[in-house]
Amino acid sequence: MRAGLYQKIFLWLLLNLALLGLLAAAMVGGLLVKGSNGLLPTYLFSSNVENAFRTISAHCQYKPVSQWAGILKQYDRGDTLLYAIHSLTGEFSLAGAPAVPDAVVATAARMPRFPFTLCPDPTIVLPGSSGYAEPGDASQRLQIDTEGMAAGIPPSPRVLFMRAGEPARYWLARALYVPDNAGTLHYLLLAASSDSLSGNGLFFDVHLVLGILGGVLVVSCLWWWPFVRHISRPLLKMAAVSEQLTKEDSSIFSDARPDANICGVDPGRRDEIGRLAQAINVMARHLFGTLQRQRRFISHIAHELNSPIARIQLGLAVMEDRMDGDARERVRKIAAEVEYLSILTGDILNFLRAESEQQALHFEKIELCSFIMDLIETEIPDADIHLAVHPELSVNSYKGYLGRAVANVLRNAYKYAGEEGPIEVEVTEEGPGVRIEVRDKGPGVPEGDLALLGRPFFRSGSKSPESGAGLGLSIVKYCVEACKGTVQFFNRKPSGFVVTLTIPRTFKS
Repeated sequence: MRAGLYQKIFLWLLLNLALLGLLAAAMVGGLLVKGSNGLLPTYLFSSNVENAFRTISAHCQYKPVSQWAGILKQYDRGDTLLYAIHSLTGEFSLAGAPAVPDAVVATAARMPRFPFTLCPDPTIVLPGSSGYAEPGDASQRLQIDTEGMAAGIPPSPRVLFMRAGEPARYWLARALYVPDNAGTLHYLLLAASSDSLSGNGLFFDVHLVLGILGGVLVVSCLWWWPFVRHISRPLLKMAAVSEQLTKEDSSIFSDARPDANICGVDPGRRDEIGRLAQAINVMARHLFGTLQRQRRFISHIAHELNSPIARIQLGLAVMEDRMDGDARERVRKIAAEVEYLSILTGDILNFLRAESEQQALHFEKIELCSFIMDLIETEIPDADIHLAVHPELSVNSYKGYLGRAVANVLRNAYKYAGEEGPIEVEVTEEGPGVRIEVRDKGPGVPEGDLALLGRPFFRSGSKSPESGAGLGLSIVKYCVEACKGTVQFFNRKPSGFVVTLTIPRTFKS
C-alpha cells in the first residue's frame, strides 16, 4: 500500500519533530552530563531546588554542626531524594548524612569560591579575599565588608549537576558559606541527590516540559492540517480526472461549455497547483475534441465504404460465375480481401456505436436467466449451449452494454470453438456482484497474448480475414467497464478458453 500525500507530509512533520527532539535531548544531555565540567547556571533548573537549599541553609545557620545531619533528614524524601553536606575545606565530616561521591567533590573543588550565603545575616563580614572570618563569640558580630559584593546570591551563580556514585545517582549541589553557633563560617557543598533525572520534580519540572512539547505537537498538527488539505485535495481531484482521461471516459465533460472547470479546482487559484489544474482542463478539452473528430472521421469513412464495398462484392460474385480456372481463383481471393474489408468496417462501426451510446443508455433491473437465454437464441441459435443460472438472479446495470458484451463473447466462442464441443455458460453470485463465465473447448490463445486481449485491433493467432478486425473483445471490455465491471481471459486445461465478466449487482455511477 503506497502512502498518499497526506501520510507523507505528516510523516515528514513527525520525523522532523522527532529529529528536533533528538537534537534537543542530545544538546541538553551533553550540557547536563558533560557540558562545562558539570558546572551549570542556576536558570537551567527549577526554582524549587533553590528554595530548598535556601531553607536548609537557613535552618543550619547558627546551629551546632552536630545538628546539621538531623536537619537534613527532615527534608529527605525517602531514598528518592536525599540531602547531604560536605565540607570543602575538610574541617569536619558530617556523621549520619549521605556521603558525597569523590567525583562530585572533585568537581566542586573547581568551582569559583563566591563569598556568599543563601540566607546571610547583614552584620556578617564575607571577606572577598580570604573567604573566612576569624572565630569569635557569636554575640560579637563580624564587621561588614561589602567590597564590590552584596550579601546574598551573586549575579551569575553556578551549580554542580552530574551523575556519580555507586549506585549512580543524579547530584545537584552548590557551594556556599554557612556560619555555625560559634560564629565560624564554613565553606560547604550543599547537595541533593536523586535516582531520577528530574529529582522527582525538584530539579526539573518534567511534566511541564512534556506538556509544552505535547502542546507544540498538537498545535503544529492543527496548523499543518489546513495546509495539507490545501495541497492534497486539488491533487486528488486532478488525479481522478487524469485516470478518467486515460480511460477516455467522456463523463467528465458533463458541462459542455468551452471553459468548463473539469478538475473542480478553484479557478481563482494562482499557485502552481492552480496552473496545473488549468493546464489539465485545456489538455482534456483538446484531447477529447481531437478524439471526437477522429471518431467522427472514421465513422464517416466506414459508412462511406459500405456502399462501394457492397457493389464490389456484387460485381465479384457476378465475375466469379462467369470465369473459370485461374481467373476464377484470383477473383475468389479478391472477394476474400473485400470480405475482410467489409468485416473491418462493420467492426469499427460497432465499436464506435458502443462508445457513442453511453449517454443514451439507462440502467435497469435485468433478469439474467431470461436475458442470457434471449441472447443465445438471437446470436447463436444453432450452438450447443449448457446454461447454468439461478432463475431469480438479477442485476441493476446498463442492459444495452451488458447485452452487447455477452453477445460478443458468445459469438466468439461459437465462431472459434463451436465445433469442438458444447459451450458452457455459468452465472453465479460473487460477493456484491455476479460472475458470467463463458467456457469453450477450443484451442485457446497463446499465453503471451492473454494480457493483450481487449486492446483495439489486436488479433491473437490467425491473421486471416475470418479472424476479424480485433475489435470484438475491445467492445466487450469497453461495455463491461462502462457497467463498472471487469473482464478476465483464461486458457483451460487441457484445451479451451474462458471469458469471465464480473458485474456489480447494483450499478453505481
